[in-house]
Amino acid sequence: MATIRKRKNKWETQVRIKGYQNKCKTFLYYEDAKKWAKEIERKIEQGTYIDFSESHQTTLRDLLKRYLDEVSPKKKSYINEKYLIPKLMENTFTTFTIYNLTSNKLVEYRNNRLKNVSPSTINREISLISAVISKAREEWGINLPYNVARLLKRLKEPAARERRLTLIEYKKLIDACSQSKAIWLQPLVKIALETGMRRGELLSLTRNKINLDKKIALLSDTKNGSSRTIPLSNSAIHIIENLPLSLNKKLFSITESSLKFYWTQALNRADIKGFCFHQLRHEAISRFFEKGLSIPEVALISGHKDVRMLFRYTHLKAEDILRKL
Repeated sequence: MATIRKRKNKWETQVRIKGYQNKCKTFLYYEDAKKWAKEIERKIEQGTYIDFSESHQTTLRDLLKRYLDEVSPKKKSYINEKYLIPKLMENTFTTFTIYNLTSNKLVEYRNNRLKNVSPSTINREISLISAVISKAREEWGINLPYNVARLLKRLKEPAARERRLTLIEYKKLIDACSQSKAIWLQPLVKIALETGMRRGELLSLTRNKINLDKKIALLSDTKNGSSRTIPLSNSAIHIIENLPLSLNKKLFSITESSLKFYWTQALNRADIKGFCFHQLRHEAISRFFEKGLSIPEVALISGHKDVRMLFRYTHLKAEDILRKL
């Protein structure tokens, strides 16, 4: 039922229907107020009315906080989101209600941010915002006409890094790791190069997942969610057998933050520039191909579901193929 009242030369309209939040709007003319009220009532009766009131009251910052509290802790990327989301919440555009958040506001943020960080960083941030809004629309019952973050085109990212370690750099790196106060650092780096495992996979690996007799390691907590079995070389077996036992049953008793700290120290000590920990995986996969492993064999070890992703590791040249013809 609609109620229309005149207040200070304007017509205040309120629609009350059981099961729905009261709708209010003010008009200059009585006929406009009456027309609006009838339209709202008609849509509700037909079941076509969509209530956007909550999206008018909820800010993006509210959604980010809820996502951090309820969703992020269940994700593998929690460590990153625990840092990223509070940083996003510091920005002015997150104070807008999600109904009034426009693509222009996101573009303005993106362009200013681009002065300080890489396109790939911005793409990850916008993707996270999009995931938060999608969660609100699909599972939290907050109605929105569309996901504004999906209107933005992804920025073009530079070509994938293909930095390889030279033999001299490798020796300097291993030596620098051996000098570290973190006794786990050198063996961890060596195992990374022997197996191609990701940082998170290495840090979550426990001794009960290692079968020294079969020379395999079972990874149940991987980036793509699928478990896989890693063959262990003789060198990898030797390293594992000589590792000290840890109280937490982890193969490497070192936290991610400590690893970052001591890894950076080792790079500086070895005077190696432009090489991040993840590139150990690239180096390992490149070495697999150099040993003559096929793409399916490498995919089994690396866990790549799309084998096309492995082509950038092969470094094939026409001269190499010619030798086989």
